[in-house]
Amino acid sequence: MANRFRDTKIWDEDWYCNLGGEYQQLWNYLCDTCDNAGVWKPNKIGFERSTGYKVNLDSFLKKVNGDKQRIRTLDNGRWFLPGFIKYQWFTKHHCFDLVLSNNLHLSLYKILMMNDIDIVWVRGLQEVLQGSTQPYRVKVKDKEIVQQDKAIKNGVTANNPQLQPLGMDIVKQMATKAWQDEDWKQSINYGQGMDMPQLKRWMALFNASLCNDPMPNFNEERYKKLFGGWLSMQKTKGRKLANIEVDAGERPLERLQV
Repeated sequence: MANRFRDTKIWDEDWYCNLGGEYQQLWNYLCDTCDNAGVWKPNKIGFERSTGYKVNLDSFLKKVNGDKQRIRTLDNGRWFLPGFIKYQWFTKHHCFDLVLSNNLHLSLYKILMMNDIDIVWVRGLQEVLQGSTQPYRVKVKDKEIVQQDKAIKNGVTANNPQLQPLGMDIVKQMATKAWQDEDWKQSINYGQGMDMPQLKRWMALFNASLCNDPMPNFNEERYKKLFGGWLSMQKTKGRKLANIEVDAGERPLERLQV
């Protein structure tokens, strides 16, 4: 991303003014060199060589997060800016959704998932959706680029001119492959505090919601990432498995609707 928005009103913010020259430069450096989703691999040496300033990263974090969490440190050692996506890509919106049939949104979501970032940390993000019938606007430089309504509605892309809904058989096939991955199942259960029967039922609900969506390059890995994000969103909203839902039995993945 060669060009990025810069908030000129930041000079009216006490937290920024109180950082001091070297830490103000470090904040600007971080915002300029992070990836498109606001993930930054700490590079103290690179910053000091580029600016001539000497900094202490721990001290910087304490100052920046003094009154508000502007940076989250991740388990992989990288840093994440919770407000970056909203400001850079959805600056005119108070809140936004990530629509995975949109290539930009999908790329942002993939970065979040690859860095194990909980989507509830993303400031302004309401939902992660499989598809949308509405055109989406993203601000680039001084213009608005409107994604074509038909392309999003029909799932049509340059590489998939006649993309069709996934269908029951494809979703079931990918779900079955995912179910055979014991490490993945244990990771999901551990992270969400569930057992195997509960995981089966959540997967059945997810499968039912997925089979009518058009989606390019759908495979086992994408199924796993989408399911993880979807399940986290359900938990965040406080949704639970209803008592009226029927247990899918010994072969739940063959049932796409509960």
